[in-house]
Amino acid sequence: MTDFLYNTQQIKWGREGNEKVLTVRGLSTQDLTIAIRTHKDSLTKAFQMAEGRLENNSDLSEFGLELMEQFPGLVAQLIALATDKPNRAGEIERLPAPVQLRLMLAVYELTIEDTGGLQDFLQQVFVILDRIKATTHSLNSRPKPAMEANTGT
Repeated sequence: MTDFLYNTQQIKWGREGNEKVLTVRGLSTQDLTIAIRTHKDSLTKAFQMAEGRLENNSDLSEFGLELMEQFPGLVAQLIALATDKPNRAGEIERLPAPVQLRLMLAVYELTIEDTGGLQDFLQQVFVILDRIKATTHSLNSRPKPAMEANTGT
């Protein structure tokens, strides 16, 4: 797979001569798994909010602003993952809101629009969520080994 290359977008901001640039890519299954493990409740709520709302992309920016308002840590984590800087979510969260929105819209486009649409993406995410819930439930419901009594001998 030496010829494999995923699509990216460069998001620039700042004044000329002091311009900043972040390059984003679409989110992978590994990225989503990391996001689910660190922001499972927020991610579930965000995807439930997205269902049925984003088919026509007319309110994508409005929806993005809602996500940034309600789930700032999740949005920053997703952008950080998409920039291959997963440990820099705190810095991304402090970027100006318009920059975060542009980054998030680019990640959305590269993750969803380029790969089959929102419904396909949401179905895949809910499958991952269900698997993680099932795994967590089975680990939590395993019987714990009984403690041996201390007879003092």
